[in-house]
Amino acid sequence: MQHQYQANYQQPIDYTRMLNNVLQQRHQAHLLSWDCQPSGPEHQLTYTAYAYINGQFLGSGQGNTKGQAKNAASYYVLTNLGAV
Repeated sequence: MQHQYQANYQQPIDYTRMLNNVLQQRHQAHLLSWDCQPSGPEHQLTYTAYAYINGQFLGSGQGNTKGQAKNAASYYVLTNLGAV
């Protein structure tokens, strides 16, 4: 009898891609812009990403990388848009 182990690993949700898809469906993808700012010591930077649609601030997020920060901000933008 062979035992099989299946890891209970779930990949994180790509909210940045989800946001791009929602904005494409609304013909607004070209209106999305980002501003990413690092903070903290060089050996332990934290990034804050700010999301703007048509120049209007809609959300921000923080992470250890720019990608993580954008993903966190995308979640809040999607929430503000009523998409999640």
